[in-house]
Amino acid sequence: MLPSTCREVRQLLVKLGIEYKQIHACKNDCILYRDEYKDNEECPVCKEKRYRTDVQGSTVPNKVLRHMPIVPRLQRMFRCKSLAQLMDWHAKNRSKDGFMRIPMDSKAMKHIEEKWPRKFKDEPRSIRLGLAMDGVHPFSFLSSNYGVFLVGLIVYNIPPWMSVRKEHLMLTLIVPGKHQVKKMDVYIAPFINITGFKTHDYHNFMKVLTSINCYSYHLLTKTYFDIL
Repeated sequence: MLPSTCREVRQLLVKLGIEYKQIHACKNDCILYRDEYKDNEECPVCKEKRYRTDVQGSTVPNKVLRHMPIVPRLQRMFRCKSLAQLMDWHAKNRSKDGFMRIPMDSKAMKHIEEKWPRKFKDEPRSIRLGLAMDGVHPFSFLSSNYGVFLVGLIVYNIPPWMSVRKEHLMLTLIVPGKHQVKKMDVYIAPFINITGFKTHDYHNFMKVLTSINCYSYHLLTKTYFDIL
């Protein structure tokens, strides 16, 4: 039976591992109110207040980021038989004539595999992700001064014609903003933090990523392995 209320829908999503987290943000995109700033009432950078009063007189945050964790969704891909058998498709279908036909034929991807062979070259099932971002105006009001920016992930392990289907695209962030976001790296931080990486020094992100483990159960081989 389908849920009849919004609360029941959210409870169902939590059980399925696709819940989202709300994170308060600075009005001017300076910080997210998390970690060392979680108890702050104003931004330490621009001094803007964290909360405002809406038309009904309620106290609400100025801006809220919606973050949907991706690790549970990635782990579920290996528990689905039809997808689990395709997670090394990219390694079996590389171009042999020097032309780029799939993302894994690119020089950038080859560089990553050569630089971190233990994580990627030696384990074709390890997740290869592409990040995409676009801004939209809700309800098609192009003249509206309110918009949202959607950040999604594309899984490059599976065939390209499957990876771009809506059932395989992974929405991970919904960022509110007016026309543009000043500091998008502030909002991408929760996604980067899936690895336990706590700073904004993204140049060292791959170094941290290749030193951690995130295990998933593979349905076909009935074993656990590191997916990141």
